[in-house]
Amino acid sequence: MSPEDFVCIYCGKTAPEAAPSVSHLIPDFLGGVLELHNAVCIGCNTRVNREIEEPMRKPFAYLRSGLDLRGRRRREIKVPAKVRILGVELETCLSSDIQIPPFEYHKVNDEKGLVIIGKKDYVEEEKRKIDSNPRKAGNGKRLKALLNLNYL
Repeated sequence: MSPEDFVCIYCGKTAPEAAPSVSHLIPDFLGGVLELHNAVCIGCNTRVNREIEEPMRKPFAYLRSGLDLRGRRRREIKVPAKVRILGVELETCLSSDIQIPPFEYHKVNDEKGLVIIGKKDYVEEEKRKIDSNPRKAGNGKRLKALLNLNYL
């Protein structure tokens, strides 16, 4: 197809009123490599990217990271996350090399052998709950540790 025969599939404009561009059948950010040449004008391609593809980038970040789908620049996708470990909330990024930043924790042993590990206020609150209701110690379970993961 010659440039003179170009007709945009979205707006119907032809050359020379509109210039053709290269569009991706599957967006770059989803790892798309299939290109469509001379089917979309630069204006419509820009609009599709701005109004459809860009708003989808962030909601798909977790999926893209998990499937290691990289965009045009081939950078790894890092998803901001909050990790709660032993009552301590930490900010990190989910990626193939997730790293948990160091944090301060406290350990309390009581006369019954109960061990609670975590942030100081978490440890004190858990010990208070267990002291007020010994059944919360868990019938012989002597270690209380929680792990929660929340995405931003």
